[in-house]
Amino acid sequence: MDFALTPEQEAIRELARDFAVREVAPVIRRFDEAHEFPADILTRLGTTGLLGALVPEEYGGAGLDYVSYALAVEELNRVDASVGITMWAHNSLCTNHITLFGSKEQKAAYLPRLARGESLGAWGLTEPGSGSDAAAMKTRAVADGGRFILNGSKAFITNAGVAEVMVVMAVTDPARGSKGISAFVLEKGMAGLSAGRPYRKLGLHASNTAELAFDNVAVPAANLKELIELARRSPLSYASSGIGTTTHLSMERIKQQAKVEITHVPYQPAQAVGAALAGHTQISSTSMPPAVPQVRGGRLRAIAVTSAQRSPALPEVPTLNEQGLSGFDDLTWTGFFVPAGMSQDLVNRLNSEISRALLAPDVHERLVQFGLEWNPNTSGEFAEFLRSEIEKWSRAVKESGAKAD
Repeated sequence: MDFALTPEQEAIRELARDFAVREVAPVIRRFDEAHEFPADILTRLGTTGLLGALVPEEYGGAGLDYVSYALAVEELNRVDASVGITMWAHNSLCTNHITLFGSKEQKAAYLPRLARGESLGAWGLTEPGSGSDAAAMKTRAVADGGRFILNGSKAFITNAGVAEVMVVMAVTDPARGSKGISAFVLEKGMAGLSAGRPYRKLGLHASNTAELAFDNVAVPAANLKELIELARRSPLSYASSGIGTTTHLSMERIKQQAKVEITHVPYQPAQAVGAALAGHTQISSTSMPPAVPQVRGGRLRAIAVTSAQRSPALPEVPTLNEQGLSGFDDLTWTGFFVPAGMSQDLVNRLNSEISRALLAPDVHERLVQFGLEWNPNTSGEFAEFLRSEIEKWSRAVKESGAKAD
């Protein structure tokens, strides 16, 4: 086996060594003695590409192999371990977590700016009462409508006070122990997210190390997979136009394939957008025209489209087929959207009132009189009910001799 470095690996080592000697060594003593984070040094380090060492080239990173990456970390630490650990935590813990496990949407949203060094990253696992025993963490993320609510704290987090992007671990299913822990991407400035005062350490004085605190931090669903997972944990409802329309049937097919229950609340297309914005429902299933301006204005997040191809109006939004479902090949573009903020109390009350009204004996009797039935069970049974109703009314119309108007 040949352990000699390749020319490319030698070049990376020389790049890191040159930067450490020229940019770090002459000035780092002042930062170390003052326990000050060297922000300007990290900004310049971003221009070398080393803050995107492990990020694939398609997202603007260097796409280095791990030997090259280890050589770069070694050379920076040879001159100053504070700069070295800042670069290492940014790459190995935060950025690489998103690279390896993030959705396509998360990678596109975070990796380019992390790779360029425009944003620094942090990773939150350790807590005041849990270190190597990570499964003992107390930070919790509870499903609440179309979002998770995080509460808890993390301790001894590298880059905590200077990071713009943080990957944070929290317990979502206590019954599953270590298997019930999930990762969340948070951004600086989110309501309820704060960093403590930097620790006064015995070493690595220029590295920012502090606590992170989460006080009802709301993290909305970022994609269809997350939305389905939320539906399994907490009641959701969606607004769309009436029964039998494309927007309604598309969501029913999603429910059937994903085996989740999401309550349908009928609205007109433009009103379906307003229902989600007002928090009356967590999801809006509607055509593109009324939704696109709200997405562009940052008031709605587009989750998926039902067509075989992506919509020209929102080309960055994946199709349902791309996200693991099958058979969605509508000729027109219907989208699924969620608002930035949601009133869960209102949604729960609305869902409860709808169910109570439809299951009331007098209402049920009147439905039967009109040849209709109310099926409160699974989406599969509801789809079968729709098919039978369509067949029944189609046959009746044909037998009557009526012509289309």
